[in-house]
Amino acid sequence: MKKPVVALIGASHWHVPLYINGIKQLGLKVCGVHDADITVARALAEDLKSIPFDNVDKLIETKPDFVFAFETHRQMPYLAKKLIDHQIAFAIEKPVGLNYAQVIELADLARDKGVFCSIPLVWRYSEAVASLKSRICPEQYEHIAFRFVAGPPERYLHNGSPWMLDASEAGGGCMTNLGVHLLDLALELTQSDDLKVLSAIHKYSHKFSIEDYSTALLATENGTSVVLETGYAFPMDNLHKRENTWTLVTGEGYYSLTDGQLALRNVNNNAETISLTTDSDDLYPVFVRETLREWAEGRPPLIDLYHMARVRNILDKINENAAAHNYGGKNH
Repeated sequence: MKKPVVALIGASHWHVPLYINGIKQLGLKVCGVHDADITVARALAEDLKSIPFDNVDKLIETKPDFVFAFETHRQMPYLAKKLIDHQIAFAIEKPVGLNYAQVIELADLARDKGVFCSIPLVWRYSEAVASLKSRICPEQYEHIAFRFVAGPPERYLHNGSPWMLDASEAGGGCMTNLGVHLLDLALELTQSDDLKVLSAIHKYSHKFSIEDYSTALLATENGTSVVLETGYAFPMDNLHKRENTWTLVTGEGYYSLTDGQLALRNVNNNAETISLTTDSDDLYPVFVRETLREWAEGRPPLIDLYHMARVRNILDKINENAAAHNYGGKNH
């Protein structure tokens, strides 16, 4: 693989540490590290033997081949547009914008200018998804349920991203941050282009302006039911960061993923258990490697802005449905 010269924009974003091992494993040259807080940029730049910047335009002048881009959700469209206008290949964290209109506009712009942009919906690169796709045809699914509950929202007050608790900057809470991964999984496993939102509810237990627990009921066009449950509620400790549980039902079996295992229970066969990663953090170095390989080989990204737009459109509908069904909680 051609090794690009890369840059990082938004070093204080909490996702950045998940990318660093991937960058180091590939031995990439990092020409610049940006953050609005120059002390944060300087610390990471020192670790990567790079140069710190507190001005994005000055970093762009170093002409990186590829940028890993991070920003508040409100500012993501402006950063993405800047990189597209400069025709710099990049990966940018989800959800890329506060609504579908912003994301589809960027998708069209990147297409028209021929700019590579990859989105880290990292479960697509997992052994778990590969194992399910090798065993279950999309049309076989009767029901799919995902529960992804991360740590309490207060953790964002301590990891450099307090804006994640502000709906004006983040656009939403646990469903926006965690749910997009699950929506992508549902679309990918069932090979669907859209999901119908049947009902949704957001809860605001911690009194921030973002939802901290959310449940949605959806369906594919073929009638597969999909349940998403996301939350900022899991009591974190040194051994357990979150709950990540998948349940998948077909006419031939019952399949479940949790705690490092994928259990396959078929009606007419013995149960099979596969040990594999169920921690999405482990997949970010894989994303770094594979997305750079896609770019270097001239292939389109596995997950592009058009796919992110489809996911964002479903997320918008979930948020609208939850706002319309305010069962005594807050509305935002």
